[in-house]
This record gives sequence, C-alpha cells and structure tokens, in this order.
Amino acid sequence: MTRSAAPLPQPIQFGEPLVEAFLDRLAGAISSMDLAPVQPELETLQIRIETIQWNPDPNRLPSPVLQKMWRFWREQHREGSPLPLTDLRSGDGLPAEIAPHCMLLEPANPTGDDFRYRHYGSAVVAAVGKDWTGKCLSEMIRTSTAGLFYLAGYRAVAAMDLPVFSVNISAPRLNATFWNRLVLPWRENGRVSGFLVGDIPSQRAPGSTISYPDIHREESAYLYSLLAESPLGVGIFVNREEFVFCNAALAGSLGTTTAELVRRRPAQLFRDPAVFHRQMRDLHQEIPVLQRESELLADNGDTLWATVSYKRIQFSGLDAVLLWVVDITQRRQLEEHLRRMATVDDLTGISNRRHFFEQAGQELERARRYGFACAVAVVDVDHFKAINDHHGHASGDRVLKAMAAAMAQNLRHGDLLGRLGGEEFGVLLSHAGMAGALEVMERMRQCVAALRVSIGDQQVSLTVSAGLAPCRVPPDTLETSLVAADQALYRAKAGGRNRVCVYEGDPC
Repeated sequence: MTRSAAPLPQPIQFGEPLVEAFLDRLAGAISSMDLAPVQPELETLQIRIETIQWNPDPNRLPSPVLQKMWRFWREQHREGSPLPLTDLRSGDGLPAEIAPHCMLLEPANPTGDDFRYRHYGSAVVAAVGKDWTGKCLSEMIRTSTAGLFYLAGYRAVAAMDLPVFSVNISAPRLNATFWNRLVLPWRENGRVSGFLVGDIPSQRAPGSTISYPDIHREESAYLYSLLAESPLGVGIFVNREEFVFCNAALAGSLGTTTAELVRRRPAQLFRDPAVFHRQMRDLHQEIPVLQRESELLADNGDTLWATVSYKRIQFSGLDAVLLWVVDITQRRQLEEHLRRMATVDDLTGISNRRHFFEQAGQELERARRYGFACAVAVVDVDHFKAINDHHGHASGDRVLKAMAAAMAQNLRHGDLLGRLGGEEFGVLLSHAGMAGALEVMERMRQCVAALRVSIGDQQVSLTVSAGLAPCRVPPDTLETSLVAADQALYRAKAGGRNRVCVYEGDPC
C-alpha cells in the first residue's frame, strides 16, 4: 500500500517537527540509496533525484571539473591534515580551474544540523541566479524545495564520512536542469568540519547521448521560453521573500539585470513597500489583484508607473506568486501632461481660469452644505501695460510669474488662486469671514509691494489692487460674488491703486 504524502507546512521552517521528521527520513534514504520510503513526499515537493552513489569511482564522474575536485580533495587529505576550511573561505586556497564550480560549507550551529555557505563559486551563481555566500540551508529551504535535498544530503555525508555523487533535477529560472553534485567531507582533527561541493549543471542525463526524454522537463522548458521572452515583465517569488524567476523585460524596465533583480525582495520593487504588502494581503484574502496601478522604483531612483497583477501558483512544490508588470509610465506622463494643460496656467504654474472656477465652485458647494464662510477677491497688477511697453512682453511675463509665486506663498492652506486672464487673478478664501479675508489679502498686497524683479540691470517693483467680496451661499454664486469683487476692484483702482477694497460700500 502506497503511503500518501503529508504536505509540509509553508513557508517551510527549519526546526519545525514535520520538516525535521522528513529531513531525517530523507537523510536515511540517501544513506541507504533507497528513496522508495520518501518518494511520495519527493513527488509532492517536486524533488527528483536520479542518482545516488556513495564513494564513487572518480574516473567515472561525468565532468572533468568534478574529477579535478576529487583529486584536490584526495591530495589534501592524503596525510590527514588538509588546509583548514577557514583558509579556503574566499576560495583563494582552491585551484583556479575548480573554484568557480565549488561551494564550501561549514556547520552553522553547535548541533551541526544546519550549514552555511562560506564560498559560492561564480559559475554556480550564474547557473542558479543567486549568490548564497554567507547564508544557511535553513534560509534556502524557505524558497527552494531542492534545499531540503541538499540539507538532508549534507547531514548524511557528515554521518557517513564518505563522498557522495548525486544527480537531481531542479528548475532554476524555470529551465529544467540536471545537477551533477559531488559532496566531499572536509576532515579536520578527526572530524568532519565542513564540505567541499561541486555542482555542475547539464542539459543531459548522465551517460545519455540525447536529451532526457521527460515530458515535464519539456513543459518546463516551454514555459520558461514563454515567460523569458515575454514582452511583459514577469517574476515568480516565494513567501514574499525572494524571486525564484524574473525575465529580462521586468529587469530592463527597472533599469537592472535579472541577476541583480533576483537578489531583491519583491517589496523592494515598490517606491512604497506598504503598497506591496497591502496587495499581498488582498491576494491571500482571495481578492483579485489585477492591473493595480503602482509606483515602482527603478534602479536609478526614478519612479516607474506600472500596472501589477498577481496569481497564486504552485512552483517546485512551494506556494508561490506569479507577478506580471506592464509599464505605463509614458501613458501616465501623457495623462499628467494633458491634466496640466487642462488645469494649469502655462506661464505662472497656478490654476488656469477653467480650473479655478471648477475648484472654487466645489468649495462653495461645501460651504453651502456645511455652513462655513468664504470670500472671493479679484487682484489686478497696477500699471502692467507700462511694464510691457517699457521692458517688453518677456519681462512682463517674468513679473507675472514672480507675482503669482508671491501670492501663492501668502495664502493659507485650503485657499485657491487662479489666473483669470492677462494680469488679473482670482482668489477664493475658504473658512474666512470678511475680517480674516481682508487680513490675508492685505498681507498679500504688502508682500507684492516689497517684491523686486530683476530685469536686465534694473530692479522693477510693482503693486496690486484687489477687490474683496463675501460669498453668501445661498443665494450668491461664484459668478455673482466675482462681479461684486470686480466692483470693489474698480473702487481700489479709482482710489489710487495699491490697496484692497471691500464690496458693499465698506471703506478702503
């Protein structure tokens, strides 16, 4: 009777009882070279082990690199006193022809049931897509079920104190690969102090003359080609912790490489990581997360606007998330350009007439609904025609820009400023009675009067006149209030300019 495989809890945690029980069974199966007792669990975890050979014949190892590695290991241990593992930490003590394909491991804890990579060869990094130097197998098993096989294998080698050669199939970056793996125990002072490991990827099964005829491998290669060549940015990540795959389109849109991108956590792609975590919360609550517009962070610090979508999938026996990204930066830039054209005055950068009327109308509607006071003002630059005639229109434009900036700086939060046309500006003062509104406008008038604008070698001064009127809602509308403010502006002009006058016969 075939025993059914109990699923391991995810994310797979080092030290969790079910995980440790499986690792013990797998280490025992590796030691006996009989995988039948753990085969259901291996299939569930998508771990495929093709070959296990204890103390293999070095001349029959399928790679010259592995044969050289064996000879180096045997020479080091010939007298029973190899170089200390600490001297090989950076790989400097390894022969140059094997160092790129080597890994060096040491126990990561006093119990010796976890192991840390001291050295991770450059060729292995290139094949795996990630540098594990300084990290432990307890970290790897959270994002790679193959890490369970490696961890159990190291435990078995430490117990057996013998070299072992194995072939397992994994799918780095979705591209199914045979890993020809030689684990050599490093002995110091009569005990195993770590391991010298060679990992050689291959697209062929050992001893075969044709590619391995496995439909799942072909499907993996087909899926890899689809995702790798997709014009959309695609990534797969596990446990929110790391990418196990990303394509060139995703890396290119972020201004980086796939090798760099897989070193990042998915949240680091976002300008605000909290956005990613909210999206993940929705996804795991079975709320569809499709085409969410988000700000991503390019490698040079620029913002990339994109739609992001997610789908939960099973990948190599682990719960994973498929991410696809569509760059909409150009669309957002066009939308922003059109919005500015529709709402912003090109010269001064403040609201144009249409947008000012729209915003002010909305604010007056709120004032009507909630019962707070508002006032409107019309502001006009004194003797502006003389500035244009004497200094030219370009200088006049400079004056208008400087004046608009000065006015904006002297408004309160929530007040509105817009250019109504020419040298005329409109102001809506929210939550303000006439006394408070007059105080704001008088402060603005004084600020403009103190302003000096450099034109050539001259300092040009200017003044403004303003008319102020209350907004009695109801029955007043924005248009009727502006008409009243215009009448007060005429009084200010007639009264000598450089002043603020209030509507309804109030004194200047």
